[in-house]
Parts: sequence; C-alpha cells; structure tokens
Amino acid sequence: MSWAVDSAPPGKEWLGTAMSVAGASLGLMTGSLIAGIGVNFNLISADRLFEIFLGFTVFLAVLICLSKESLNTKFSVKKLITVLSPTFKLPKGKTAFFIMAAIGYIGSWGQTSFFQALSSKIALLLFNDQDNVILLTAIIYLTVTLPNAVGGFTVGGLNPAKSLKLIMPLTFIIGSMMFLTIAYPHVVIFFITLTLLSFLIGAGLSLLLKILLAGSAVTERADIISFLYFMAYVGSALPNFLIGKVFTNATFIQISFAFIVWIFLYTSAVFILNIYLSKPKKTYKKLNFKETDNT
Repeated sequence: MSWAVDSAPPGKEWLGTAMSVAGASLGLMTGSLIAGIGVNFNLISADRLFEIFLGFTVFLAVLICLSKESLNTKFSVKKLITVLSPTFKLPKGKTAFFIMAAIGYIGSWGQTSFFQALSSKIALLLFNDQDNVILLTAIIYLTVTLPNAVGGFTVGGLNPAKSLKLIMPLTFIIGSMMFLTIAYPHVVIFFITLTLLSFLIGAGLSLLLKILLAGSAVTERADIISFLYFMAYVGSALPNFLIGKVFTNATFIQISFAFIVWIFLYTSAVFILNIYLSKPKKTYKKLNFKETDNT
C-alpha cells in the first residue's frame, strides 16, 4: 500500500491513497462474484479457483519485478530482514489525526465485518432460498465491495476536512436505515441503502488515509499504514467476537440495533475530532488542505 502511494503519478497523489483503499475492495468484489457464480452453478470447482489464484499471483510477481522501486536504497539481506520485521510508528506531530483515522477505520471495518461473517444468514433471511444461497451471498457481498471501491476513487481529489463533515452524518443516517431493513426485512430498500452506505464507507476511508499520509516522508508511510491497519483489524473484530462468543442468542433485530449504536459512536467521534482539528485553520493548512479549495 505504501508503494502504491509512492507510485502515484505527479499531480495525482490522491490516486495512490484511493487505490490503496479501493484496491482490496475491487479484489474482494471480483473474487466473490466469480466464486459465487462459479460454485453456485457448478461452473468451476474450489480447487480450480485456487489454481487460478496461484497463477495470477505468479503473474503479479512478474509485474512487481518489472516495476520501479520508490526507495533509492541498495538491497541487502539485513535490510530485507529489517523490512519484514513488524514495526509500527505514529506520524510525527499528527497523533490526533491518527486517532481520528483509527476510529474511522475500526468503525467502518467493524460494519463491513458484519457482512463478511453473516452474509449467508442475511441472504436466507431476505430471500429464504436455500438452493441459491451461495449466489445470493456473493451478490450481497458484491454490493458491499463495489460501491466501496467506487467511493474511494470518487472522493480522492476532494478536500478531506470539509468532505468528512458531510460524509460522517450521512453514514450514520444511511447505515441506520440499512440495519433497520435487516431487523424488519425489506429487500429493495436493503440493497439501496447498502449500496449508498458502502459508497460512503469507501469515501470516508480514502479521505482519512489522505489526511494521515499528507506530508509524510516516503520512509514513514509503511510503518504508519501498518499501525493503522493493525488497529483496524484488531478493533473491527470486536463486534463479531461479541456476537459469536458473548451474545450467542442475539436475534437479528438486537444485532441490527447494536450496530446502529456502533455507527453512531464512531461517526460522531470522527465528526467531532474533524471539527476540532479544523478549528485552528492552520492545523489543516499545514497539510496543504486549503479551506477554500474543494479539490
């Protein structure tokens, strides 16, 4: 991801952060669609899917070898060991920005992890079709990942401080509506609100990462991203852990209302922190986000 940010074309630095956020969603979207259709209609076996994946990984390795390195440093085994050793680093002078980004990532990933864990149950709840549950699960997860990727790219060039003031309240409103359609099932409204929510999540993540990496040195980015994603992976596991281990008898209605509270807490926190960090306008000006600049 750090390499993607470093390799962005001159004048389009936002493309690097957008790609690092949206790239994973594009892969998840493609994989879920191919797997869902292929397995549901017996067009391809799980073994064949893994073989295709391995072949693609080899192709990717070739592209990496042909690509340009962003760090001007000589290769050595010692440096390789150092790079592969887990390291975390807070961005200098931007602890508050990191806290805001971490809250946003943990909250957003916590939402999407709900679909990673329970998409098949949601498919059965909404459609009551056991025969096509694999395909329906893939369609639901596709609705999570595709708009997420589009959102990441769409807002890449916007002013993050100003945009987050709108995106966070909309995320709470649309997210609450979406979870209500699970508590009280309604297929059409569910897919409409899930599409909008996924778009807003991708947009928010892209903007938060843009703020966090603004002004950072090339040598710092990998450690900053590693720390952010470590926090996001650990924190976002909390909702599913509670559902699977603590509240094992919770109904979809109870789970849905709990996630509405979850969305409210993290969107409110990001919204308030963003307002606070915007107050002394020089704070964001240091990151080259001009108050009058919408791009």
